Amino acid sequence: MSQMEPPEQDGAFEAIVSASTLKDFVAPLKPIVDEFRLQLTDDGFEAIAADPANVAIASSTLEADAFESYHPGNGGEIGIPLTKDGGLADILGFAKADDLVHLALDTETRGLDIEFDTVEMDFALIDTGSIRAAPSIPDVDLAVDVTLTGEQYCRSIDLADMVSDHVRFVGDPDNSQWIVRAEGDTDSVDDTYGREDLVEGQVPDEHETLLSVNYLKDMAKPIPKDAEVQIRHGTELPVQWWYEIGDVEATGVLAPRRQRQ
Repeated sequence: MSQMEPPEQDGAFEAIVSASTLKDFVAPLKPIVDEFRLQLTDDGFEAIAADPANVAIASSTLEADAFESYHPGNGGEIGIPLTKDGGLADILGFAKADDLVHLALDTETRGLDIEFDTVEMDFALIDTGSIRAAPSIPDVDLAVDVTLTGEQYCRSIDLADMVSDHVRFVGDPDNSQWIVRAEGDTDSVDDTYGREDLVEGQVPDEHETLLSVNYLKDMAKPIPKDAEVQIRHGTELPVQWWYEIGDVEATGVLAPRRQRQ
């Protein structure tokens, strides 16, 4: 296709967005779900999903002004297959970063027409009734609030992964430190951030929580090295973190790992 025309303003959803932006939107969801409910709002795309074990939640938001053109039609939600059986993530793998992707809802088939470069595809959607309803982000008071770069955060998780399958996030106000601590059968590692290391120099409160390294490592994969990652946690409460990936605002939530008695 040589040039895409803007969406017609009728009752059906239609949009044009760069492939790189669409990849950024689904990236936070890929580590935990194979399918998700895409919310078509006046403000843009929204998605929130929980893994089958109800341990992790990821959300992704893309504002309408990040699109080349955007028309939500009648709004609502559509079911998107993501990572299996030729899901959206697989299809986007064939698109170059600067390709413009044209998405249009077929009101007759209730499928999604996808076009980019020379490709035209009829993409089957999933009945949203067969996809778990979107959970809500827990509204809890999380006393520890620190911000790292994406590079720092991912390094800490990778270090923990070398020695153990679980990790502690530890707030140490007496020494103005925040610590990522992992203890294995024979090895241990602390990655310690002082006031001068933390973005904006926050001093955390005294709390610690135990988490699964595998979940954290998978959910950290989309985080850009130069992103600012805000991390909040308490003691034995879900950890929450926020970051931006391109034009996308992403949130992750992970339940604490229970210690064996």
